[in-house]
Amino acid sequence: MRKFPLILPSFLVFIVWLTYELKKNEKKNKEGLQAFLKTEEEANNTRKQDISHLNYVLFSLSTLPEYTGEDTEILTQQKRLLFFEGKQMLNLSAYSNTELKLMYGAANLEFLSTADVNFINFSRELFKYGQLLYEKGAEEQALAVLEYGIHIGTDLSKHYALLVDIYVKNQQLDKLLLLKENAENIHTLMKDSIVSNLEAQITLLEAMS
Repeated sequence: MRKFPLILPSFLVFIVWLTYELKKNEKKNKEGLQAFLKTEEEANNTRKQDISHLNYVLFSLSTLPEYTGEDTEILTQQKRLLFFEGKQMLNLSAYSNTELKLMYGAANLEFLSTADVNFINFSRELFKYGQLLYEKGAEEQALAVLEYGIHIGTDLSKHYALLVDIYVKNQQLDKLLLLKENAENIHTLMKDSIVSNLEAQITLLEAMS
């Protein structure tokens, strides 16, 4: 008589368990999709809201310290910043499109998306400007530019990293602590990494004090 391997019952149990888990997950996914579609429908039907009170960033080059040098790279980057003067910018990284529609109405989504993109592009150009100033030896002006970026809510990890380097070099523990407070309130995938780096540098400076 032919004997079946002893592993067969265990294998059958595994198949039954796997089938159950797949069906359970399929149900969850279906319910999740239905919930999303319901929320999206509600968002698309939300009436247009007043958005004049939002925390807009309205940039003017006069906000930053005057650069009186003749470095062509810095002057070229300065001109790129001029493009954003008068543009309405919003940092909306914390919200999805569905959430924005629910809060402010579907009719405002295009404007809000544009304002968000303006902010993202401006943050990148502002960092480049601060980085150039620092690399060219204008550290005081670079600090003012980079700290302005933190003030308006930039969440660029390299923006934070450069400020950390400057503060550590100058042993400015108080400014590192303030920067950490800001980092804990940003919305980016790099948040944990930024905060972790700050905590490590703070510990290092505290040990040196």
